[in-house]
Amino acid sequence: GVKKFDDTGANSRLTNIREVKQRMGEAPWDYLVVFSQTDQVGMICQRPGESVRTHAHMTHAEWWMVLEGEFEWRFGDGSVVRAKPFDIVTAPRGLIHTITCTSQEPGIRLACGARDMEHVYVR
Repeated sequence: GVKKFDDTGANSRLTNIREVKQRMGEAPWDYLVVFSQTDQVGMICQRPGESVRTHAHMTHAEWWMVLEGEFEWRFGDGSVVRAKPFDIVTAPRGLIHTITCTSQEPGIRLACGARDMEHVYVR
């Protein structure tokens, strides 16, 4: 799970990844970048081998951009996507997924979706 969450920089005109990393420290953490009336974007850092709980978003699609490290997405339809920096991964609403940091160092990704998107966790 996320060790540290920070929403104080949300909607800043400029966000610098190096400064966020210094501020947040050791993984895992989640730094809120955008929180508007309709959208939410978080910069999420995970440790090597760390996964998020398997879940889906029933009302909205979600997409991610890998900023550092490497990640693996496993989807409920049986597909697997491996992504590295500058790759963008998308999932339609309702698709079950889990995300694991597969690099030797912590990975950072942007998680982009609708504001306050409900997470439905599955086993």
